[in-house]
Amino acid sequence: MIRLSVNVVLVSIVLLLSIYPQDQSRGNDQVAVNAAPVDVVLENEILNATVQISVVAITPIHGLYDPVQDQPDGSNKPEGNIPTELTRQDSLGTLVSTGEERLIVTHNHWGGLIEAMSFVHFYNKNGEFLLAMNGDEFRNLIRYQDKGTLVIKAPEALNPIPQTILGEANLNQKTHSNVPENAGMPQEGDLVTFVHPKIGEEDQFEVLQASVKSTGKFKGLPIIKVFILNGIILPGNSGGGVWFNGHFIGNVWAIEEKTEFNWHSFQFEDSLTKLSYVAPFDPGMAK
Repeated sequence: MIRLSVNVVLVSIVLLLSIYPQDQSRGNDQVAVNAAPVDVVLENEILNATVQISVVAITPIHGLYDPVQDQPDGSNKPEGNIPTELTRQDSLGTLVSTGEERLIVTHNHWGGLIEAMSFVHFYNKNGEFLLAMNGDEFRNLIRYQDKGTLVIKAPEALNPIPQTILGEANLNQKTHSNVPENAGMPQEGDLVTFVHPKIGEEDQFEVLQASVKSTGKFKGLPIIKVFILNGIILPGNSGGGVWFNGHFIGNVWAIEEKTEFNWHSFQFEDSLTKLSYVAPFDPGMAK
């Protein structure tokens, strides 16, 4: 968090579902890097491997229903109309293959929604319905999760969707059998590519680029901090895939949000910056 003496600036990390404070940040720094043209073949691969995930939880509204008082016979049976609330979260995921099984990689800042979910729908990049399953079926597919990444086994119904090519998440590890040795992870100044909902046309997707600012840790996990060259990360980008050297390396985890004091309204106002965090994916996560 940075506090300037004249124009107060607070910087936090937005997990696109929740807000967490950051100790230090330089805010929306400018990066003197120009975007390069994205290869059409790679662009199509990225878009084709992208899936949209819609998670819905239907839960009782606590405190609004008394099963004894609300039943005509005074019974304790949960019958009749019980007040409920519906929570929905839409995110992106990427279909990948480790060579042994097909997986979907997405973010993992759902909070308690994973345990509370009633059902989940999958759609392709064009919003065409692919599959529905209940919460138990989804939870049984989980192969790995930490604060930044959720990995599930891809349902067989998604087999027609082409997977993308994996990159190596850790250069100190032995290269995976189907990953070129030069795939690696990006360093400061390198360009990465990511899938992004179009501004004003969020039901359509495009491929944009970002420049790596630094690598480090956030909440105890490795992250790649990037500066978006053209556009800005929005909540609908949560969990979207990130590529380096044409290989999948992780998902969009967080974005820095800047809070400035407006001296005209005498209120703090939030705005998104061009700085985002990528949670690297390691093929070993699902083993």
